Amino acid sequence: MPLHPRGSRLCRALLAVLVTASVAVPLSCAARPAAVPAPAPAALGPMRAAPPAALAERYAANREGIRAAERMAANCGDKRRAATLRAMVDPARQFLSFDGRYGGRTAEVFGDLSRAERIAVLVPGSDTSLNTYERFQAGAMVLQ
Repeated sequence: MPLHPRGSRLCRALLAVLVTASVAVPLSCAARPAAVPAPAPAALGPMRAAPPAALAERYAANREGIRAAERMAANCGDKRRAATLRAMVDPARQFLSFDGRYGGRTAEVFGDLSRAERIAVLVPGSDTSLNTYERFQAGAMVLQ
């Protein structure tokens, strides 16, 4: 049965809106170099000493930043990034710094930094981002 001309126009208009939204919404998340937006990191001052209380405060602030980045990734439909960030929020993990913008930068602490006698710093290669961090993290844990 043929559609009435008005109904046909309405269907075309609805289809156009649906197609536009299905293209525009995902692209709005990919418009920046980071592909997925993330909040600016907390304004934390430089670490001059590492007493346990100062470290706990810093870890908590970065955990909140990771949670915010996880919500933004989930809202943009990047399930892989959201899952990676969700795993990073585990209370057993400690992040000295976190910036989820532009592919992501973070400094994770393995062990007790306030009592450490030796510290190793691993610097990832150019192909490491928050999406590939788990691979790098595994190597750091082996070194510890």
